[in-house]
Parts: sequence; C-alpha cells; structure tokens
Amino acid sequence: MRDEPRPTLARGAAFVAVVLGVIASWPALLLADVIWVGSGTGRGFRQEVDIVDVEGDQLIYLVNGNRGATVLERIQQIELAGESGFNQAEEAFASGDWEKSAANYLDVARRHSKTWVRRRAAERLITAAERAGRFDQAVTGFVQLTLIDPEAAVGREPIAPPEVAPQQLELAAGELQRSLDEGVSPAQSRPLLALLLQIHNRRGDERGAGETVERLARVMGDDAAGHDPELYAQVLLGRANLALSRGQIPEAVRLINEGRALFLEPRQQSDALMVLAQAAERLAGNDRAKLMDAAVAYMKVVTFFKRADGTPNVPDALWKVGQIHEKLALPEAAEDLYRDLVARYPDSRPAVEAQKRLDTLGH
Repeated sequence: MRDEPRPTLARGAAFVAVVLGVIASWPALLLADVIWVGSGTGRGFRQEVDIVDVEGDQLIYLVNGNRGATVLERIQQIELAGESGFNQAEEAFASGDWEKSAANYLDVARRHSKTWVRRRAAERLITAAERAGRFDQAVTGFVQLTLIDPEAAVGREPIAPPEVAPQQLELAAGELQRSLDEGVSPAQSRPLLALLLQIHNRRGDERGAGETVERLARVMGDDAAGHDPELYAQVLLGRANLALSRGQIPEAVRLINEGRALFLEPRQQSDALMVLAQAAERLAGNDRAKLMDAAVAYMKVVTFFKRADGTPNVPDALWKVGQIHEKLALPEAAEDLYRDLVARYPDSRPAVEAQKRLDTLGH
C-alpha cells in the first residue's frame, strides 16, 4: 500500500492564510474602550472596559464580563474603540484645547448612530464652544441635547457674551430655526423657541421675535403660567413688545400688568418697566404733564437697575429722558442727562447718540 500523500504546498498555504485571517481578526476582538475616572484636575484612573450604554447619569460598562457603572460627571475622558473623531474631541477637551474639541464634537453630536455618544458630545460641545468663544457652536450643542433629552438640556442654554459677533448670532438663529422647521415635540420646541427669542431680541430682529413669541404662545397652551412661569414671563414680555411695535398700546400695558407677579428676574422687571414707560410716552402726545410722567417712568428703570448686573435698559432709559426734555424745550436739562449717560455708559449705543446731541446742542 502506498503512503497517503502529504498536504501539497498549495494546501499548506491555504491553511496558513486561514490561520492568519483568524489572527488578523483578533485585534478587533481584543480592542477595548477606555475610561479615565477622577475628579478635579488630571485625567484620573485609567480603566479598560466594554461600554454598554448610559442610564440616567451613569455610564454602564463591562469589566471582564462583570457589570460596572460610574457617574458621568466623574469620567474625565472616554476612548471608544474605532471612533477617531470622538476620541480626538475627548482628548482635546481633556487637554483644554477648546477650539479643537468643539470642532470635533460638532459632527459627532449631529450624526453618531449611538444616542449616548451624541448626548456626551452635545453636552461637552456646549462647554467647549463657550470656552472657545463660539456661541453658534454652543447653540448647536444645545439643540442636539434638546432633541436627545429635553430634561437634560434644562439650564444648559448658552448665553451670548456681550462681545459676540453678529455672524455667530445669525448662525445660531439659523440652527435653531432649521431644527424647529424639521418638526419637534412641544417639550423640545419650548426651550429652542425660548433661546431663539433671546437671540432675535439681541439681534434687534423685531419681526423674528414677534413670530417666535406667537409660536411660543401656541406651544405653551392654556396653562402656560402654571406649567412654566419663567418662560411664560418671557412670552408676555415678547408679546407686549410686539404690541408696542404694532401700535397696540393698551394691549401692551395689559400684558405687562397681567405678568407682574411673574417678572422675578431683574432683566424681566427692567424690560417690563421699559414697556410701561414707552407706552406712557406714546400716549402722552404733546401733553407736557403726561410727557413728564413718561420721563418719571423711564427714571424708575434708572433708579431701580443702575446697580443691577449689566444695568439692563438703563442707558436706553436715560437717552429717552433726555429726548423728552428736548421735546419739552428744556435743553440744559437734556444736556445734563446726556453728559451723565456718556460718562457712565460710554460704550453703549445710547451714549454714542447722546454725544452727537451734545455736539449739536453745544453749537
């Protein structure tokens, strides 16, 4: 009997290829996620895990097949197997490179297939973008977080800094409007509309603010004051300003009086007093006594809020009082008001106008 033939070279090569193929697949099987856990500065303790999901405020993962959980606030950095964009964002965030971090989080927050990854990216995008001075990108993070979990977005609304560029406000408004136009739930639309209203007011876009206020009123429904009194106060102020712009003076006054108990924040209180003062001025016509009453109404804003954070509406109120004194043929009193305005609030828009009037009255 002849011996069985040994495997040919070809068959041996095929066998080696199969083995190498299996070996080549091992790195994918062996790849693990990494988290750094700690508090304060530094990255903390490094741990290899297999991340499963996020439940509430905790990251859920497996370590050697055993379930583990850590509060997300304590996780300084996450590295996901095969997720270069997310990992670069996390690395940049940990090192304080806010601009790079925000740029990398943007795409992840918008498009990643896993909800928990999008949420992590959106939350950190808000922080990184604010620190990088990119209000528009922070708004994108807030939009995405609101779409994922409206409750998690409460209190995370970005605040436009005083020196924000007009282009960033325009981009932020566009981002919010697109999301609203694509269709969102009432729970999602309320915070998005509230932020859009603030941006329209900051841009001086009365038409956009008016449309947003009307949409907010519809979304909030009949029990708006009981459901969300702070937001309802904003809606009342917006509707009152809209009524003023349309010449509906009694309606503007009615709306402010309706919300008196709701205006708790200094800015809201100042805005409400400004609406009443503007209404008084428009109703005064050329009646000297009523014009003086309007001037007193404006001076309430100055008196009550000149020491408030940001001195809300104070420069505008002083400018209005000066204008009324000019209308009453009291140029010396008007000049004193303009000088005070220029001295106290030199960088404000009313101060620029006041200086122009001083130059004219001085001739």
